Amino acid sequence: MKINICQRFKSTTDGILKMVVKIYNSNIIPRKGDFIEDEAWKKPKKVMEVTINYNIEECYVDLPFEETEYSVEEYTKMYKSHGWKELQEIS
Repeated sequence: MKINICQRFKSTTDGILKMVVKIYNSNIIPRKGDFIEDEAWKKPKKVMEVTINYNIEECYVDLPFEETEYSVEEYTKMYKSHGWKELQEIS
């Protein structure tokens, strides 16, 4: 199953909202309350919501909303350096 890990964040410096996604193929489907680790974070993040679409074999995992003092451009660049993609890059 295709697992889409979704992280939304807002820059407090420029007020822009953004979402980045990291995609995995796995038979292990996260559940609400699970914790996910990634190189982009210092601590694991708690899964807030999971939506499964069995028709297209995809799962969407929402993580806690973040606010950052970095610009959206800087924060997105950090995520991309760890294998995340901007939403508009997803095909």
